[in-house]
Amino acid sequence: MRLLLLLFYYIFVSISEASDKLVKIATLHDYEPFCFSKEFGVEIIPPGKDSKYLKGYSWEIVRQSYHKMGYTIELNILPWPRALEFVKEGKVNLLFPAGKNSARQKIFHYSKEYVNEAKFLIYTLKNKSINWKGVKSLKGMNIAVKKDYNYGELFNDADYFNKISVNNISQGFKMLFANRVDGFAGYEKNWDYIISKEGNASNFKKYPYFGATYEYVVGNINDSLVIRLINVFDQGKRHIDFSGVTLKTQKEWFQNVDYM
Repeated sequence: MRLLLLLFYYIFVSISEASDKLVKIATLHDYEPFCFSKEFGVEIIPPGKDSKYLKGYSWEIVRQSYHKMGYTIELNILPWPRALEFVKEGKVNLLFPAGKNSARQKIFHYSKEYVNEAKFLIYTLKNKSINWKGVKSLKGMNIAVKKDYNYGELFNDADYFNKISVNNISQGFKMLFANRVDGFAGYEKNWDYIISKEGNASNFKKYPYFGATYEYVVGNINDSLVIRLINVFDQGKRHIDFSGVTLKTQKEWFQNVDYM
């Protein structure tokens, strides 16, 4: 009887420890080369394993940071608007990668360690030209933007040009090529990656950065579990930085990409 009770106790402890080291994370599916997948879905990914569907630099950084700390990841691959709703409603603990703006900082707690960096800039056709003096140069123009993306306060709040939402990066470049918009606001690494992969980079040119943001792991600002799980990410990220894993991952994803 005593042996049976001990067995139940150890099973209970093992289950409790396993559930204590589970983090529920949401991310998007169409953010090459940071996060991308051909399918939506939910996966359970224990330490040492990888997603069957999600690929990308930012996923590698988050996965390896949590796995370094012994955590299993419940990964939710979703459209970005739905991923935002999931974390706001507490259906998942965390969301990545998210940039900072004043609206988000009112509701999200941010990791101290960043996942990746996004630099904002405008693309036009090669044979078109903007007398570039910053965002104000876009006055009166039609500018394509990726739906629900953050471009920084200056661009987000500007009301002197038209913002035309697109569902994906390829769609935005097709509209630009067809002269349906005057420019396309983008994130340099991601937009360059897509047009380089699609082989049409030579049709476009880009202008100086009008802003940039680091992107982070975030969660509900009022949830104590979220704050603890983000602290775990920060610790894991510092471990992989120190061990050289982050640098190795950067080389794997960016060294051989032919950027504009």
